[in-house]
Amino acid sequence: MAHITRRTLEASGRRRTAGPVSRAFALVAIVSGLALPSCTGASAQESTVQGRVRDEEGAAVRGATISLYRDGIRLHGDDTDRLG
Repeated sequence: MAHITRRTLEASGRRRTAGPVSRAFALVAIVSGLALPSCTGASAQESTVQGRVRDEEGAAVRGATISLYRDGIRLHGDDTDRLG
């Protein structure tokens, strides 16, 4: 975790000390900066899978079951048509 120290700031002739509000703002800024990259990676994605199922002779295989898995979980399945 970031270490924020107490320090004296001088601006336009006035002297003030960084207090709890400045520390709270800095902490929020740091946490927001760390969390932002993880939020952008969570966007939805769309993909397409295409192909044909053929036998050893190159003929289309009708009725072959095709399944799509992610992390061992079946997401989608379908059977091939007359074109394989």
